[in-house]
Amino acid sequence: MSAPSEPVRLVPMTMADLKRLVEGSVLSTGVEIYDAKLVLNVSRSGRRLYADVKGRSTNPYTVVIDLAGEGRDLEKVRCTCPAARFRGAGVCKHGAAVLVAWASGPGSFVEVPAVALEAEEPEPKKPKRGVPKRGQVDAEEQIRKGLASLETLLAELAHTGLGTLTHERVNQIREVAKNLRPLGLRRLAPACLELADILEVSLTKHGDFSANAYAQALAVLTFHIRGLARLIERTDTPAEDYRRLADELLGRTWSEKGLTTVSGLRLLDLGYRKRATPDGFVLEESLLVDVATGDLVVDRLIRPPIIAKRQPPKENFDHVVLAVSDAGVYPGYPPRRIKLRAFDRRPPTPEDVSRLLSSVPDSADSLLSRLKEYVADIFAPRPMMCVYRPASVFVEGHRIYGVDRSGNGVEIALGDIGLDVLERAFENGPIQLIAGSFEMGKDSLVIVPFSILTGDPQRPALTSLPQE
Repeated sequence: MSAPSEPVRLVPMTMADLKRLVEGSVLSTGVEIYDAKLVLNVSRSGRRLYADVKGRSTNPYTVVIDLAGEGRDLEKVRCTCPAARFRGAGVCKHGAAVLVAWASGPGSFVEVPAVALEAEEPEPKKPKRGVPKRGQVDAEEQIRKGLASLETLLAELAHTGLGTLTHERVNQIREVAKNLRPLGLRRLAPACLELADILEVSLTKHGDFSANAYAQALAVLTFHIRGLARLIERTDTPAEDYRRLADELLGRTWSEKGLTTVSGLRLLDLGYRKRATPDGFVLEESLLVDVATGDLVVDRLIRPPIIAKRQPPKENFDHVVLAVSDAGVYPGYPPRRIKLRAFDRRPPTPEDVSRLLSSVPDSADSLLSRLKEYVADIFAPRPMMCVYRPASVFVEGHRIYGVDRSGNGVEIALGDIGLDVLERAFENGPIQLIAGSFEMGKDSLVIVPFSILTGDPQRPALTSLPQE
């Protein structure tokens, strides 16, 4: 697209527009970059914005943004940062910072003729890769080097064991993690930090060290490293599969254009939770179930702590039904993330509950088949989230099972606090439904419950369980 040579009148962009166009966590980071005065040399030619943004690289990143229509929509956003290549149609944090600058002060953008800026626009990548010029970095090569560094550290750790572990080695892993997030590897960075935290415990509090947590952290990192390596090298991946894999492995940010629009849903809120990720971000999410299909979706908000303190928390829907007239579903594995654009809150009706109960698995065998199919995909995140309708509850010693009509049980894993909450929930009536994460235990399926539905369809009661 060529920038227009005649003056163009643009409608000022608002914060509401920014929230509509840019993913929440990316926009929050963009605000931080703008507040730190890292957006430089801003200029405009028609509907095209230009700016330099200081980042981790020696040279600032060049951002070029083409506005659409009256200026409140985006046609294209380009940036020379390594992460931009892996965001598809999404906006990177540097592009977000320039949009914040534009919304905050359009008058600060110097109006320049198109010819004066034509040479500054980043050139599109050619099909055949040549040698990068000085100051330019190949994004895939940077990611390969990051993965190689982490893989080397893990190999050395596996070879030497924990007996020779030092604080220096733990700090090396933390440093690698810090360098992964700017490359767009938002899933891998917190997993790396989680391993560092576990290793720190082994150095300071030997009694609290969990061998299972250590083994699981190593498995998660190995899964991500191998998966990313395969994803970078593959050129035959179907578009939808690539979108799903990229969301899981890279934590890619998607624009509105990358979402699948849906409407006419009735989503029952199963519960809200808030926690901090290993790399310090504040994650808030509501788990929702489609009453017509039993499929799970999640309404999620991730923000840096400094932004989370300034802004109100994500809404807790408090177990109501959301009648959704407009929403966007992100690529990814179930439960898929959903962006709620327009909806009404309504109390759950007996028809909602009856319809939901008829659509979810009601046997341990069907759950087991679903779990086997799920884990057959090596890229699918663990554990599997699902909803189960037991016929009754059976207690054997210190174990509790949700038993189906054939007598097969799924163990319900709860701590002391969870058992107290479960006991109080049974005062509402018999158990109707359990939502949570499933995995294979030593001798049976195990569910770590997120919430349970008790009572009868006429007077249902949803109870959220503590995540201990």
